[in-house]
Amino acid sequence: MKNEPPLISVITPCYNYAHFLPETADSVLKQKYSHLEYIIVNDGSSDTTEEIAKKYCGLDGRVKYIKQENQGLPAARNTGISMAKGKYILPLDADDTISPDYATKAVEVLENSPNTGIIYCETRFFGSMSGIFNLPPYSLSEMLINNLIPHAGFFRKEDWVASGGYNTNMKLGWEDYDFWLSIIELGRQVYKIPEELYYYRQGHASMRDVTNKHQAQLHAQLVHNHPELYLNNISCIFERLLENGAGRQAFEEIRKTVAYRCFFKYFFQFEKSAKALIRSAAEKTGIKDKICK
Repeated sequence: MKNEPPLISVITPCYNYAHFLPETADSVLKQKYSHLEYIIVNDGSSDTTEEIAKKYCGLDGRVKYIKQENQGLPAARNTGISMAKGKYILPLDADDTISPDYATKAVEVLENSPNTGIIYCETRFFGSMSGIFNLPPYSLSEMLINNLIPHAGFFRKEDWVASGGYNTNMKLGWEDYDFWLSIIELGRQVYKIPEELYYYRQGHASMRDVTNKHQAQLHAQLVHNHPELYLNNISCIFERLLENGAGRQAFEEIRKTVAYRCFFKYFFQFEKSAKALIRSAAEKTGIKDKICK
């Protein structure tokens, strides 16, 4: 139909989270924006994930179910998105929930802002811990140091295709961080809805716990995956590092990490002028990259 609203696809990979899945599914199906499909990807679960997913398929025709051998979160998301028919995609983990208004507000921005590629919102913790997930305002320089965007952000399926999807080399986590950088590399803008529309469960063991033990290695992998993005913004990255924490003392600690060594390895490999840029930034000569805001 000519005036039919765009279809959105919500993708939930599930690996042995059957006990959380109904709450997640209910939050999706209660969206005020009803023109959606909900795809549950069973990533080789040994619990009752299949039984619950099939039950929801019988209750609501918008629900689809995919089963695969265990391949990990990035591959499971890619599987679901590859089957999705929606113009816009929302990944949602099987233990989290969303507000009934999230899809409506996100689609409105995406439809009216053609160059916006990532939509996210304020996040509230629930479970064993409550409160707001306080993240700094988005800026590219900060994003290259710390992930500012929760995994449950909307994006365009065409950008998933153009970027190659979630990178399966992020074996220890941060696949969402890596994916957001891929979309940013496409030249897309980022917008945060200033409302609490995403609920992030706390209080159980998860992949998020694993990533905390491997931050240096994960940062190194990000640089390896996006060398030109980091290189093109190297001066503002170092200025941000020098501004953070205890200034030069914090910078000296960063220099000891695997991520720092890998950072230079790849920059020197891709750009001969990297050394001059680093020196300029470290000496704070005022050089600014046009892309940094």
